[in-house]
Amino acid sequence: MSRETDALIKFIGLTGTPNKVTSTTGGTHTPTSYHYRVGTDGRGLAVDFAGPVPSYNSPALLAIFSQFAKIERSLAELFYTGAPYNIKNGQRIPRIGQHYDHVHVAVEKGFTYNGSQGVAVPDNDPNLPDITGPVDLMLLSNSNGECTGYYIFSHTTGELHSFGPGARFYGRSEVVRLVAT
Repeated sequence: MSRETDALIKFIGLTGTPNKVTSTTGGTHTPTSYHYRVGTDGRGLAVDFAGPVPSYNSPALLAIFSQFAKIERSLAELFYTGAPYNIKNGQRIPRIGQHYDHVHVAVEKGFTYNGSQGVAVPDNDPNLPDITGPVDLMLLSNSNGECTGYYIFSHTTGELHSFGPGARFYGRSEVVRLVAT
């Protein structure tokens, strides 16, 4: 494995999100896949992650995706069919198929993660607190079993975040803490 694949595994490990590595440089992928590219001191620029128990479109997979989404602008690819969007070259794209039972994460050669890099949430207001764990995740589905949104609740901050047409938003959820000067 390369330093880049090691860095991706280290990143998800530091988040505490339960996961299992299902592929680095092996498996069946397209010949041009990041899985087969040359990295620093080894082969591979991609890792496939699953939850601790293999499943399709599960909260565990969305939790893994959500952690990597925090550094989406640093990623070459972030694919999971159950997510609201995917990432290609650091930019959001519509979801793609064939990633129902794992989250695919790829980076360019030279990617590192030392555990102290800040993570940015795109389109985030830096003056407001960010959600911190532990969190509860609730997926919402329509009658066809398709995900229509989700809620994330932080036990630490009391924040409730919603996303998607099925997750109704009734107003601001963050509590801004004022500091006396």
